[in-house]
Amino acid sequence: MLRHQQQHESPFDPFDFAPIATENRRKTLSLLQIATHSDAIAKGGAIYLVPGTEPLFFYYLTGLGGSSALGHALIIDTITARATIIQPLFDDEYRLWNGTPPSLDQLQRRTGVDNAVTELQAREELILDPALAILNGFVLESDTFTFAITEARVTKSSAEILLLRKAAEITCKAHKHLMTTVHTHTHERNLVAEFFHKSWSLAADPAIENCIVASSRNAAVLHYSENAARLPFHRPHDFIMVDAGVRVQGYVSDVSRTWPIGGVFDGNWRPVYEAVLDAHSRVCAAMQPGVEWEDMHRLADRVILEHLVEMGIVVIIGSGGFEELVAKHVGAVFFPHGVGHLIGLEGHDVGGYPESVLPIDEPGIKNLRMRRKLEVGMVVTVEPGCYFNSKMIANALKDENLAIHLNIDVLHRYESAVGGVRIEDMVLVTENGGEILSDSVPRTISGIEKLMKWQSRKLSEQNSSLNSESGIQRVLDIKRGQAVRSFLPFMTKQRVQIRGQQRVPMRHVDIILLLVILSVLAFLFIFEL
Repeated sequence: MLRHQQQHESPFDPFDFAPIATENRRKTLSLLQIATHSDAIAKGGAIYLVPGTEPLFFYYLTGLGGSSALGHALIIDTITARATIIQPLFDDEYRLWNGTPPSLDQLQRRTGVDNAVTELQAREELILDPALAILNGFVLESDTFTFAITEARVTKSSAEILLLRKAAEITCKAHKHLMTTVHTHTHERNLVAEFFHKSWSLAADPAIENCIVASSRNAAVLHYSENAARLPFHRPHDFIMVDAGVRVQGYVSDVSRTWPIGGVFDGNWRPVYEAVLDAHSRVCAAMQPGVEWEDMHRLADRVILEHLVEMGIVVIIGSGGFEELVAKHVGAVFFPHGVGHLIGLEGHDVGGYPESVLPIDEPGIKNLRMRRKLEVGMVVTVEPGCYFNSKMIANALKDENLAIHLNIDVLHRYESAVGGVRIEDMVLVTENGGEILSDSVPRTISGIEKLMKWQSRKLSEQNSSLNSESGIQRVLDIKRGQAVRSFLPFMTKQRVQIRGQQRVPMRHVDIILLLVILSVLAFLFIFEL
């Protein structure tokens, strides 16, 4: 039933980007006024922008990206806010290889600018500077413009939020698809391909630079990228961590889920998952406008550390109590990355660190990608994690200040079995707190087990079937894409032996069986006569 419903899911219908680009230009100009104390408006000036080394700035203001942006330029008059797009001259060679470019009217409608001209017209009508901006004698410093457009991208407009919401929705569908079809695959890379296929089928582009499928111990590597290991079906309680996203009209999603390959949480993995889930829930509940993001990281660190103490991995020594563990950054051994980051046109979007703000030079939190107060309209990821990375653990055991707080026997037991757990969602900051945009893919234990209930039963049947010769036959038939020949159970053992020992090609085996059947039928027919 699930597969049938998925086949009829409607693909995403792209938005008209012109209103979004228009709003982005207005927002950037407004922040530019603040950055220059209105000098740009008083003296007159213009922004001159080409794709160049910052193609996402150009896309943000025009909606033109990739090959469609090549050769174009944008001019924005800072007094009137009038925007002009300049189209390069296209020759017949270009049209041969790339097709007919849009007309000036089409280009104007697509970008939402006030005017569209050719490069030749621009040379005749406008005075351009190859640097960032000049018109009417006022020179706009490129650093000032970069500051303004970066700050503009920190918070998202209602239209941008719709695109991010759609990206999150498609990503959630792809994640759920993996969780319910994992039994049909053999390697991590198969799940990568399945995620890509599902994304494309819903008219989204996979964010190829951000697709991690890490099973078992591989999940101890934060940005594991090989995606090549065989899936551990023989250890059904082992986890698979999937960190992946898509692009919808340039806007990126980033969602992570960690789940047992057999669909049931058990063993050493379960308490680790509960620790991360608790940290995730506590951070999402604490998010409010005005809250310092670094405080959210410290909250997640404390919650995970509390669970590590409960599991017996971390121990409290002396009178310092729990606060001594916090002060020594014991939690960073297991939670070495930041709790989350801004997201938008980039997976790790710009603006995380305002001018003059530097990272905190402490273990773990030094990798936090944002130090600002939360604002309405921000979209951030919340992604606490707990990892048993052998290198991190080895280094901690060499540090006397850390080693005395680690129960080596218990720690090595978890290290030998558990890789890592990460739970990541996209969260919109609203006036009332945080809204999880990627909430449609389950993250609670009960929610995941319910979704994977059929998967759990299927894997159990598949494993139990290996205990019988008829089961082996069925598995072989499934793997070779053939129908199960249940009408000849008495031939199963013989056929497996023929395939395994004599390695007779399948078509020969089928011919032999067919001849045997025909011979038996002929004998019975003659006997009746």
